[in-house]
Amino acid sequence: MKLNLTINHIPRCYETDPAKRLQEILAEHGYNSVRDSDDFEGFCGSDTVLMNGEPVYSGLIPAAAAQNAKVVTADGLRDLGVLAAKGVDLTDDRRGFLPVEQLQRIEPLAEFGYPHRN
Repeated sequence: MKLNLTINHIPRCYETDPAKRLQEILAEHGYNSVRDSDDFEGFCGSDTVLMNGEPVYSGLIPAAAAQNAKVVTADGLRDLGVLAAKGVDLTDDRRGFLPVEQLQRIEPLAEFGYPHRN
């Protein structure tokens, strides 16, 4: 399938298997802040991204479900200054690891162009 999505505010188009996980697609294209460390369980949070403003485990999202999505990784948030503005520091050795709990703490993101979760 042809997967169209926006990653960190940049439109992308990839040819991929519709069942391939979003995390795998991101890793294949150099988005290294999205980790795969929980063997498809979704308990670790190392694969967390914002998809259409909502924190999701990218290892549990098939490519077909990400069609036309707006995806933001931890690096994308850092690049936009969102993390610094919300007081989240990722300068330690985790190198981009951002568990879902931290993503939830930095909401609301409406001021940065993302909808606030209700």
